Amino acid sequence: MLPNGPEAFYAAAGKAAADKELNRKLDNASARHLEHLAAAKREFAAYESERDLARRIKEESIERLDRLLSELRQRLEARGVKVFFAADAAGARDYILKVAREGGVKRVVKGKSMTTEEIGLNPALEQAGIEAVETDLGEYIVQLRREPPSHIITPAIHLSSEDIGHLFAEKLGMDYSSDPPALTAVARARLRDKFLNAEMGITGVNFAVAETGTLVVVENEGNGRFCITAPDIHVAVMGIEKVIPKFEDLSHFLEILARTATGQRFTAYTSFLGAPRGANELDGPREMHLVILDNGRTRMLADPVMREALYCLRCGACLNVCPVYRHIGGHAYKSAYPGPIGSIVSPGLFGAAAAGHLPFASTLCGACREICPVKIDIPRILLHLRWKMTEGGEKVAWPQAAARVRTAARWFARAARYPGMVRAAGRLGAVLLKPFAHDGYLRRMPGPFGAWTRVRDFPAPPANGAGLADSDSGFVTVDRYETVMARIRRGLAPGAAQESANHVEPSPPPRTLDADELRAQFIAAAGAVGASVIEASTAAAAVEKIAAILSNAGADSAAIGAGITIDSAAVTARLSRGGCRITTVGGPGATQAALKESLASVDAGIVEADYGIASSGTLVMVADAARPRSLSLLPPINIVMLRAARILPDLAAVLRIVGPQAASAHPIVMITGPSRTADIEKRIVIGVHGPSQLHIVIVWQSGG
Repeated sequence: MLPNGPEAFYAAAGKAAADKELNRKLDNASARHLEHLAAAKREFAAYESERDLARRIKEESIERLDRLLSELRQRLEARGVKVFFAADAAGARDYILKVAREGGVKRVVKGKSMTTEEIGLNPALEQAGIEAVETDLGEYIVQLRREPPSHIITPAIHLSSEDIGHLFAEKLGMDYSSDPPALTAVARARLRDKFLNAEMGITGVNFAVAETGTLVVVENEGNGRFCITAPDIHVAVMGIEKVIPKFEDLSHFLEILARTATGQRFTAYTSFLGAPRGANELDGPREMHLVILDNGRTRMLADPVMREALYCLRCGACLNVCPVYRHIGGHAYKSAYPGPIGSIVSPGLFGAAAAGHLPFASTLCGACREICPVKIDIPRILLHLRWKMTEGGEKVAWPQAAARVRTAARWFARAARYPGMVRAAGRLGAVLLKPFAHDGYLRRMPGPFGAWTRVRDFPAPPANGAGLADSDSGFVTVDRYETVMARIRRGLAPGAAQESANHVEPSPPPRTLDADELRAQFIAAAGAVGASVIEASTAAAAVEKIAAILSNAGADSAAIGAGITIDSAAVTARLSRGGCRITTVGGPGATQAALKESLASVDAGIVEADYGIASSGTLVMVADAARPRSLSLLPPINIVMLRAARILPDLAAVLRIVGPQAASAHPIVMITGPSRTADIEKRIVIGVHGPSQLHIVIVWQSGG
């Protein structure tokens, strides 16, 4: 979806603003997100310091962008990845279509990617006779409706469960239901065959590490993992701004991205990849491509103010706090990127004629700046763009109503240069507005002002016309009725007192935890995200625990990785005696086709994790030929053994031990709880495309 000028925006915004049901859905979803974010921030003392570090890294990355992109390309191409730099959307589409034609592709499965929305990839694939299937639940829903996503993170945020129930009944032939788990189960069943029989998978990229040539894909449902591992061809698409310098930098971004985007400590699945599958590997793409997109980003880079917009992590948090977005929704923007971030990037990506009006779609309240995980000063950039669209030479053709507002704003700007005139206007306004004041606020305003005060509290000026500083809304003042001018005269700018009051002293460094404390923290964190955790004193005891899990789950079959170090032969023998059919994967003579077929039909997959992260309950698996990634993805039950000695305090510690060398040589998967989604009314549903059950067996000792 591309912006198409101010007339279309004003018409769509007016219609959306009058849609009370849409307003209700947006308010409910945004409120739930902000509650989750507040809780996530409270339990993470280092949140603010991590934001500062992430911003600093992004600043450095943008300064060195050309060198980092060159390094990324060099490392990826050395391992067989084909890298293509696309100057614009058409170039990116043409390259992907060429790859599809050469590979005989008939079906493409897509993970969530705003960049592919930006370049209009789906219509191009369909026009070429290629089935393009969105596999993220929210994206799948809006694709069935033949409409674009309305939110960066929650594409179907504008729809209720009843809306989706009617859609599925009409399009998929199911009996009507508004139950999110039932709707999710239908989508899972419909999409499983698509995953297993698609020739090409397409995903976005959250981060690209220049040092190691690593692409990082973050998601919750498991659909991204399917798109990466199941098809023979994988195409990743990213903007030039996604590159960061070092492998260790990832800890700062991944710690704050999940919290800001979804209110989680860590996303369910984080995949590190950087090569097509090796000669002895059983899953992953035979052919891998990376499309690096410019499409106006270098123009933004050349502008010293606009380049800050390239720091964006696409977390979507600014949409959830924006009063304009929450009132009109995402579709009114007519852009792949709605909300505050869309208002600053869309003019750069799509041009002033198409999107030059969007910087004016803001109240400049600053909430977007406060919530941004990398502290992008969105209001400053909006003002800069407004100047460019008026005085800076990039003119916008405004609708008549908007032109009147701009004319009034010009007259106000001229009058505001004269303090005496401002004071006189304040006194006159106090007199004229007195009949509409009640309990310190304006009520039932006349004419067009009535629409404003029906849905907002607007402070009434005091009777003497001095102005109002509203301490109840967050300003801390010496005098409730002190004017802005008076505050400036005594050297206190508006908001400075609030900033001082909100100042928080840096948290002391966390205490080092011993092994028992780390294990207890891991168990609590894993349990909080829906995993079942059992402890076993020995490897032999662990085998008995696994047998009990399978028996309790009613599992008749299981697959186990050949690379398990905790005596896989003993596990196989014990489970076979219990009546469970056991398949060992990754052994000599195994093939990718046989792996898919066997894992698609078994009840459980048994694997071993390399490390555990105590702070988030995350499992870290470095994949190899004997431990394929599909083993922890396809079966509905995932059983993971973890040595207690391999539990580390946090992500940074894991990245230090894994190191750039391992990240360059092997795919890595991080798993935090079972597969999940909140795409239907922000209600969490467990078990989407990945396993619905995650059982972790912590083994204290390796001996019997």
